[in-house]
Amino acid sequence: MTDIQYVINEYAKNHSPKSTKNFTGLITATFKEFRPNYALRVAVPQKVKKKVELPSEDDIKALLDYFHEKDIDMSLAILLAIYCPMRRSEISALRVDDLTGNVIHVHSAMVLDKNKKWVIKTTKTVAGDRYIELPEFICEMIRERDGFAVPVHPDNISCRFMRVRDRLGLKHFTFHSLRHYSASFQHSIGIADEYIMSRGGWSSDATLKEVYRHALDEETKKASGLINDKLSQIYT
Repeated sequence: MTDIQYVINEYAKNHSPKSTKNFTGLITATFKEFRPNYALRVAVPQKVKKKVELPSEDDIKALLDYFHEKDIDMSLAILLAIYCPMRRSEISALRVDDLTGNVIHVHSAMVLDKNKKWVIKTTKTVAGDRYIELPEFICEMIRERDGFAVPVHPDNISCRFMRVRDRLGLKHFTFHSLRHYSASFQHSIGIADEYIMSRGGWSSDATLKEVYRHALDEETKKASGLINDKLSQIYT
């Protein structure tokens, strides 16, 4: 047992907690197969919480101002990411005829197949198949297109986005961060988690809570400040 724990600890020194967990799972499965009566008990490193870097409203406005003048495809892509919120793969697969009235049906994703060719498949999860009502100005932008609403491959969306982000001197965040921003914004104005999950196509609230933890952190800071101020008025 000690030897196995030593191997796991050595592996963990230069691998992430997730990789170490997978490595430990392989060892556990092997013992279960060949020594089913041996109770293997080992410890793995605690999962490290990832910090989600989100854009500010000013960041998004700067991007939209730039793209609206120079790249309408990207302007629409950003709006779909923050209003819906949609994944890159879903945006690239969205067709004009997926819009009925002011409601879009998100049901497809553009992904690379094993031959490294872009193909259209179903959404990442069952929850990803959803209907979303949009404001009229976005619907008008979609109706003006032909075929795909945003005729840009997912990788190119990221490349164009990062190039302009850096040109504008904005902080480091990805196109996918816009989807996180949308979830965080909805949470901040009191939208119920169930609706946020439905609108964004999340299948569980675990990922969702990871996304808007920073908003909870801000609320915690405000609450701490209020508590400290009130107590200070009494005891100082």
